[in-house]
Amino acid sequence: MVLERILSNLNNLSSPRVHLVGIKGVGMTGLAQLLKTRGFRVSGSDTHEKFFTDTILKHLKIQVIEHFSAKNIRGADFIISSNAYLGQKLLNPEIAVARKKRIPIFSYPDAVAQLFNNSYGIAVAGSHGKSTLSAMLAVTLEKLGADPTALIGAEVLNWKTTARTGKKPPYYFVLEADEYKKAFLKYKPKIIVITSADWDHPDVFPSPKSYRAAFISFIKQLAPGGIIVFWGDDPEVQKIVSYAAKKTEKISYGNSSSHTIQVTSVNVSPRGASFSITYKEKSLGQFHTALIGRRNASNATAVITVCLSLGFTTNAIRKALATFRGTRRRFEVLSHKKGPLIIDDYGHHPAEIKATIHAAREAFPKRRILILFQPHTFSRTQALFPDFVAALTTADKAYILTTYGSAREQKGVVGSQDLAKALGSPYFETHQSAIRYLSRELQPRDVLLAMGAGNQWQIAKKLAAQKFERREKS
Repeated sequence: MVLERILSNLNNLSSPRVHLVGIKGVGMTGLAQLLKTRGFRVSGSDTHEKFFTDTILKHLKIQVIEHFSAKNIRGADFIISSNAYLGQKLLNPEIAVARKKRIPIFSYPDAVAQLFNNSYGIAVAGSHGKSTLSAMLAVTLEKLGADPTALIGAEVLNWKTTARTGKKPPYYFVLEADEYKKAFLKYKPKIIVITSADWDHPDVFPSPKSYRAAFISFIKQLAPGGIIVFWGDDPEVQKIVSYAAKKTEKISYGNSSSHTIQVTSVNVSPRGASFSITYKEKSLGQFHTALIGRRNASNATAVITVCLSLGFTTNAIRKALATFRGTRRRFEVLSHKKGPLIIDDYGHHPAEIKATIHAAREAFPKRRILILFQPHTFSRTQALFPDFVAALTTADKAYILTTYGSAREQKGVVGSQDLAKALGSPYFETHQSAIRYLSRELQPRDVLLAMGAGNQWQIAKKLAAQKFERREKS
């Protein structure tokens, strides 16, 4: 392939230029960073919409053009595009002219595969928890001195960016392996971690069966003699792992004593989660993560499992794990002053919503738990509608924002208004109306979870910056 040839012959080339279409996407920003550290001249284009990646790209001194135009790709040796801009009915103008001029075009997963498949690849997959777990693993390996390369679907607070480049053997590469459009089938890992397998992305996978089939295909990509680390308490994950090759080492983690690694004695507080683990019926003692919630104790257990399988010692892992500070937009506390606690979270699937509300209740048992939810894509809202209703009702009160379709969908049959009606919840057409309403509604002891994969984080930041009067509802 052209990209593989460019990468392998980099020393013989005079700084090739790559242009990324949709560069503000989290994964695309990380890929841009990895390519720049390898000597490429990197530019990119995207919409005017503001993302947290704008700050990262500016810090990296990567040119970003906030519109799409054929002029943007002049001088590019090849193009890398987000999957969102490939195969659209209204073709992106940069992709159209690149095809016309026969400039090589790679999808994001194709480009990542060229880097990942030439490394000791550790792929973290699943419906939920991929970003947190992969970031936690990468930071832990870094603190253990393993110097990994990593590409994460969120900003890692330890790094203030979404990626890092390792430079020494054994060249570990920790990758958040996304199942959307079957992207993870491009990767050939040495280790696979599976966190969950709840049906998602109904615009690509029309049924739970088709979703499961993609994961089964993915585990068959595992290198001979590879390792699968998986959440053993999930029957769906167990079913998927049963299709692994016979010589694959299968390591389960979870709450049951039947697993290879069992997590026990979980204690959750506003300061994080402490827990004990047992490995093959032998106690390894207590561990701590600064992240809140039982699911993060599970994520940490998966990280410990991978690190043990790579030969690191228990005490070294314990110390390294405790240094992880978390990821942006994953139960991220935005307000630290007196008044309501504002928390931003990227979760946009019913299972994630339910788990996040539960984590907030455990950490703040005497506070009212509220949720401001922005649905992500019309197809997901329609396919999982009853599950969304059930999950959102576990909060004390829910508020619904207009659906964020992103580049995938501009309209659909079922949207935010339908969800608000089913819940009997306030519905906000604009950010301004949400801010005005919540500024009056929130009480000093409230916890507000601003959840979704869209731009509701902007509302959360503005609310977190406000001063709230100390008042109580009559």
